[in-house]
This record gives sequence, structure tokens and C-alpha cells, in this order.
Amino acid sequence: MLTTKWSSEPTTNDTSLKDLLIDEINRNTPKTNSAVIQAMQERQATIEGETIDLPYPFMVIAAQSPIEFQGVFPLPEVVVDRFLLRLGVGYPSASEEMNLTDRVYSLNATKVKQVASAGQISYLAELARDVYVASQVQSYIVDLARRTREMEGISLGASPRASIALTKTSRARAFIKGRLYAVPDDVKYLAPRVLEHRTIPSALARSQRLPVGSLVESLLEETPIPQKPA
Repeated sequence: MLTTKWSSEPTTNDTSLKDLLIDEINRNTPKTNSAVIQAMQERQATIEGETIDLPYPFMVIAAQSPIEFQGVFPLPEVVVDRFLLRLGVGYPSASEEMNLTDRVYSLNATKVKQVASAGQISYLAELARDVYVASQVQSYIVDLARRTREMEGISLGASPRASIALTKTSRARAFIKGRLYAVPDDVKYLAPRVLEHRTIPSALARSQRLPVGSLVESLLEETPIPQKPA
């Protein structure tokens, strides 16, 4: 566990937290995506032959437009697989859209309040690592990932990296919920967000316009949920 002292007041002069925000990642060239892979997997960046270690914590957030096909490059599976989660943004609700239109000309619209320092985030991440994952829950995670490789309608299933990601995120969700142990409900909640972008539907599923989400839903319905041990 880190020895970072927790403080209720965020450290305003802490500049070690770095994020990489990529807009329309599918417009990146293959050379640029290779640099993204290096940052995500090796936590390093190479600039003019010099390799620089990235700070910790470091986060990569990317947006992708699913409807544009001109001037874009198909994302290799090796890039997609390294993203921990994929979230669908969708349209805002009516109240959210009203709030957005009101904030366009608001003087406070661009003011962002810091709620945690990099040290505090690192400290919480270390605490989440200690969340217990029972063998039954771990077996459930592995079973879900392996079934994607055998399921009808999927031509490319999830890699072992998906099992690791589902374990990590289940620990984090349990910690956020105030538990020191993960449960199958954590896994079921996160499975679509972890598995959908890591699976590729078959040609038949695409011809029938079956979304990957429906395939993952079927997977969750068909996979037995582990029972609580006595």
C-alpha cells in the first residue's frame, strides 16, 4: 500500500496526473496508433529516439464516431483490446439537454473544480487492489471470456486481457460500493462494457444486423452464475 497521506482537501499544485484525450481515434494513422499502444501498454513515449516514462496515474480516453467511414482507418484489434472499458454515450435526456443549452453562455461553464489529487487517486487504486475476488467469481469471469471464443455469432472472441480487465473493474466497482469483496453482480454489470469492444460478430450476425450487445446479453443469460458458498 502506498504511504500517501489522505487529505480531504485536494492538492492544487499536484501536476503529476496526466491524461491523453484522443478525439476520433479512428482518424489516427497506423503510426500514431503505434505510439498510443506504447503509451497504454508500456507506459512510455518515444520522441525523436528518446524514451520517456509516463507519470502514474496515466489515463487514455478516446472517442470514436461509429457512423463515419470516409477518411478513417480501421482500428486494429490490438489497439481496441487495450482499452479497459467502452461506454456508449448516446443522446442526453431532455433535462440534460436543457442544462446543456443553458450552460452554453454561462460564465461558470468552463470552470472545473478539482476533486482529487494524483496522490489520492493512486492511494484509492492501491486500496481497490486488495478487494477480494473469490475463486467462484474468478471462474465466472474466465468462463464468460472463454465462451465468447466458442459462441455462435462471434468470429473473434475476447482475449485473456478481457479476463484481467473484468477482474480489475469488478474489484473497483466493489470498492466504490463500499465492499471488500467482489460479487457476480459486479461482473454482470461490467461485462458488456468490457467484452463488447473485444468481440467481433461473424459475417452471418452482421448480415442479420445482430449487434454485439445482444450477443453479450445472450452470453450472460446462458452462463451459470456461481452460487454463494456455504
